[in-house]
Amino acid sequence: MLPQDFPSATFLRAHGVTDVLLIHNGKSVQEDLAHVLLRWQQGGLRLQSASPSSTATSELTVQKPSWFRQAWYRMLTISRLRRNNAGGFGAVIPVRTGGGGHYGYG
Repeated sequence: MLPQDFPSATFLRAHGVTDVLLIHNGKSVQEDLAHVLLRWQQGGLRLQSASPSSTATSELTVQKPSWFRQAWYRMLTISRLRRNNAGGFGAVIPVRTGGGGHYGYG
């Protein structure tokens, strides 16, 4: 998961979103999600946390990771990406057309 996989804080604020509620069982936020939440926090969104078994919420503050953790995360993320034939990342995802199990590109 990359921060680019989610809308930016600017986009969310422009559409009336001011708070984000993270519902999770764990005591700490997974590292890839923490990068997304940190960017939202830095962009002015208020972060809150709650457990699925409780209605109580608490303020969530995501700490900026160390330089080493940032570089390590970036290296791991990029190492999972594969270049396509055009030189960029990603590829065309086939869209299922009519029946028969055939795929088209669209």
